[in-house]
Amino acid sequence: MSFWTGLFGASSLVREFKNAGDDIVFTAQERAAHFIELLKHLEPFKIAQRWLAIIVVGSYVSVWLVAALIFSLSALADPGFVCVTGQHCEISKAHQLQQLAKDLGEMNNSNLGIPTGIILSFYFAGGMANGWIESWKKGK
Repeated sequence: MSFWTGLFGASSLVREFKNAGDDIVFTAQERAAHFIELLKHLEPFKIAQRWLAIIVVGSYVSVWLVAALIFSLSALADPGFVCVTGQHCEISKAHQLQQLAKDLGEMNNSNLGIPTGIILSFYFAGGMANGWIESWKKGK
């Protein structure tokens, strides 16, 4: 070490160079420590991701439950058509409620269906991909 100290003129410079070389190569234990530190920093984003999933998926499911309730209530409404000869025929309340439930479901799918699918895909895809990668590594 005295040769290198004499060559560069300062022992601290040689020490720093040696430490920099050590920092370039990560051991498995150092990688694990960095990964745990990364997970700590990602925690607020995981909470935000959960809230986003609860809000969007909860809204999507709630609208479908309301549509199902309206459709169920149509069974209690008067069946058939009300039509007196020579006068205006009206669609029954049951048919109107069934059409309302159908329209509500279609609007729910067209407005919230794709965002719900994307959010659920991102929410569960990370764990699935990690599981596949780990099983693939073990199989190799």
